[in-house]
Amino acid sequence: MEEQQKKKILVSSAVAVVLAVVIAVLVWLMFFKKIQLSNVLKTNTEKITLTQGEITNPQQDSVLNKVKKNTDSQVKLADITITLTDESKKLKVAAKDSSKFQGHVEYNLVQASQAAPAKVELNTVLKPASEKITLTQEEITTPQQDSVLNKVKKNADSQVKLADVTLTVADNKLKVTANGSSQFKGFVEYNLS
Repeated sequence: MEEQQKKKILVSSAVAVVLAVVIAVLVWLMFFKKIQLSNVLKTNTEKITLTQGEITNPQQDSVLNKVKKNTDSQVKLADITITLTDESKKLKVAAKDSSKFQGHVEYNLVQASQAAPAKVELNTVLKPASEKITLTQEEITTPQQDSVLNKVKKNADSQVKLADVTLTVADNKLKVTANGSSQFKGFVEYNLS
């Protein structure tokens, strides 16, 4: 009988040791094993396009969202460091030591085309050309001034500024022409009264 009790105790002890080892391994896997960043981010063959603001400051959620495999991915901005490398031709996403992730992924950047914003037709922000405009003698002599522009603006709070246009008077007409460098295009010509 004593022999059987010793075997039971021995088996119980062995089971307890195995169970303790299994629990320890599970705890280690759950809390200490780090996840490879490459498992939660897109592959490094993906080309990434950044805005000018993202190039200036790549450590932001909009950049992270561009490289995540899924939008519901566990990786957060606090877990990683995002930098530009190779003279801003590459984007490097590296795990912080304090995070549950490890490793890094580097992407080639695609140059975003800097398309110029569409220019606004002057006739949409100025009064109709059919309106007659009254100018003082001084305004006729020197038309490039705010007082003249204010007389032809559709609204006082219109975005068009004196620097955006050239004002000229000839043949009893006031011509408002957009400067090539402004956000406006075209011209409007008014008869003077």
